[in-house]
Amino acid sequence: MRDGSMVVMSACDEGYFPLAKGMYLSLIESGMLPPGVRLAFLDLGCREPSLDWFRSQGIAILPGVNEVMGPLAAPSLGYYRAMTCRAFLPDLFPDAEVLCWIDCDTWFQDASIIATLRQEALQHPDSLLVAPEIHFTYTRVNDEVEVTRREMYGYYEALYGPELAQALHLLPNINSGFVVMHAESGLWDSWKIELEAIYFRDFDLHAPTTRHFAEQTALNKLVKTGAKARYFDPLYNYLCLWNPPFRDKAGVIRAAWPPYPPLGMLHLAGGWRHFGRTYAERGLLYKAGEYLNSHEKIALLKAFGVVAIG
Repeated sequence: MRDGSMVVMSACDEGYFPLAKGMYLSLIESGMLPPGVRLAFLDLGCREPSLDWFRSQGIAILPGVNEVMGPLAAPSLGYYRAMTCRAFLPDLFPDAEVLCWIDCDTWFQDASIIATLRQEALQHPDSLLVAPEIHFTYTRVNDEVEVTRREMYGYYEALYGPELAQALHLLPNINSGFVVMHAESGLWDSWKIELEAIYFRDFDLHAPTTRHFAEQTALNKLVKTGAKARYFDPLYNYLCLWNPPFRDKAGVIRAAWPPYPPLGMLHLAGGWRHFGRTYAERGLLYKAGEYLNSHEKIALLKAFGVVAIG
């Protein structure tokens, strides 16, 4: 029986632990998590000191392989398990009423959104809560419309064929890096069915990028073909790779164009190896990286080739 609680979960391996640490701290230290919100973490290969840190913060740790997920929890899937697990959140937490997935390469500047979305999920239990990948400052998307459309067409075509790709690729994309949904929503089961049909196929087209985005493409397909969704402000899932924001003199992270709105949540997307230097040099990590100890800073330097952090 579900107890009315909300679970907020993420996952990573040791390489991304320093970023995951910042995400969880941004929630814990905000003081904005209401009673009944629990934090959880799926271990995909963290070292014991990192797992000890999660335990010290009261974050529940799930093992990397879980019988609930069946073949989609196979270690051979590697980091893809951070994608496949998302559709199984109600099964992994059978007592929770609201489930939230957050990518580990994010952090919250305004964590009040968690309480807001929890209430929205309780009031609209049949709807996915998610942010569209749309913002007037997303220059890499807005200025390269045809490139973006071709990219989206390729993802849909590889998974669903040209006819459905033609119908869906022009519709706004949603980002599955931050999603909230009531446990009783039927979309969970539909999402699982899609993933089970996708992840063990032999991709001949656009791999490995297609497989990397398969879970998000599947969720977009479901929403664009009839599943209910309620959208929240993309400032609360701001994809920094498309126009990096900046930290002002007061330490507030703001979008790069007037009126320079403050971001609710930063999504340091695009791969730390590719964008980590930009993110670090602009001070876009949680607390500009000050939360990292010396070992964690070195780990990011070695793993992702960043020049300096903090």
